[in-house]
Amino acid sequence: ALMHATSGNGTTGGGKPLIGGEYGLGTDPSHATGGTGTSGARFLHNMKWASAFSPAITTSLEWWWYDEDGTANAAKLAALKGIGTFFADVDIESGGLTHLFTSGDLPGATGTLTTSDATNSRAYGFRRSDQTAAYVWVQNKGYTYSNVGSITATAPTVTVPGLKNSTLYRVAFYDTTTGALSSSTTATSNGSGVLSLSVPSTSSDVAVKAIEGDWPQFQTTRERTGAVPEGTDGSYSFGFAYFGPTSTETSL
Repeated sequence: ALMHATSGNGTTGGGKPLIGGEYGLGTDPSHATGGTGTSGARFLHNMKWASAFSPAITTSLEWWWYDEDGTANAAKLAALKGIGTFFADVDIESGGLTHLFTSGDLPGATGTLTTSDATNSRAYGFRRSDQTAAYVWVQNKGYTYSNVGSITATAPTVTVPGLKNSTLYRVAFYDTTTGALSSSTTATSNGSGVLSLSVPSTSSDVAVKAIEGDWPQFQTTRERTGAVPEGTDGSYSFGFAYFGPTSTETSL
């Protein structure tokens, strides 16, 4: 992978291939491990998603893969599937992405993302240079390899600066183990181009896309003449369903 994104602290890549490797648990290489059980599963999940949201936008390699058990390996593969699905339609090569992060989560740099619950959450992300989209990964700080106990859920509001002023964005939240859409909404940036994302409650992590414009609408006429087959493709929000002159449903 190339250093595709400009870092929020001003560093840029040299246009040369970058690979993150030799990741493992432990300070002594001779005793490091890829992790097993719940601990290993969380380590591998976080390592893959965090590295995907680095300026290189590539998933790091775990060096001690042969120490992983079935639980850890399944979590790793699920994370890779989620990442691949999430980034499938992201224009990495020509999007002019700027790397974003919350303060304290990149050593020696001041972040530009903010979270309303800095105690329990952090965020990394990217913003397109044309200000039409932002991509964010929000992690519950309790979801770590060293904590296999209960986790306090968090539902932070994450703010993304540098987008278009007073502009509507469609916002989608994704499951990080499958890449599947979990929920969707819309949000409007303020007069300074700051977009506030109300993240659903999570005990692990959530991936978010904010893209300029409203969700596609199948029907816009007041006569409600439009119709679509059951099971439409894509991520759409339900408006109404017409069942005849005496029955129009606005919720399912």
